[in-house]
Amino acid sequence: MVQNPVFALAFSGESFTHPRLKECQIERRQIGELVLTSGQIVACDPAFIEFEVNPFSHTVNPGRYPITVCIVRYADSRKQPDQRIACATLHLMPSTPSTWELATFRGQPGKPVSIKTTAEYSVDSAIGCFMDADAARQLADSTNEDANSTFNETLAEAMDANYVHTRSWGDITVASTTGLNVIAFSSGWGDGAYTSYWGLDTAGQAMCILTDFQVLSE
Repeated sequence: MVQNPVFALAFSGESFTHPRLKECQIERRQIGELVLTSGQIVACDPAFIEFEVNPFSHTVNPGRYPITVCIVRYADSRKQPDQRIACATLHLMPSTPSTWELATFRGQPGKPVSIKTTAEYSVDSAIGCFMDADAARQLADSTNEDANSTFNETLAEAMDANYVHTRSWGDITVASTTGLNVIAFSSGWGDGAYTSYWGLDTAGQAMCILTDFQVLSE
């Protein structure tokens, strides 16, 4: 199990004092509903989906699930207002988790793993996302250069529509017949490697999956 007070803050929506960022305010905002057809969840950099199609090891029921982002507002070193997406959460149940567990990728053994080597995904476009594995496979199979360019243009347009300085998000439909979509969001400070966690109830059932963008890490 993982103990991290950052996750509790992400669900609280309260103001607080951070050792590094000082006075902060948190806003939780729903940015869309993710369509899952296989129930296999993928988190990755959507601009480089051809390299990232491995879903998490735990499968959930197909359906539509809300995604929220935790926006942290604070004053930067020049006393200018700033805001960053500290984490993104795919909600399977509408409650606050009791405990947290590292989300490992499919094919990894069910034992403690090194976060730095096996339970994180790389971001090189300052954007992370959630999608179903069916959507990931469809995008990864689009080897045509024009198809990849079209998706990236659509992604950029969707992100620009919700842009506020230092953060944005977008909801991109990739299959009109099934409703498969990609919900993308700015990844905290930008490029890096980010880890996801399952939020569990007292019985150990998954209530959500959260990607931590390390904005609130001390």
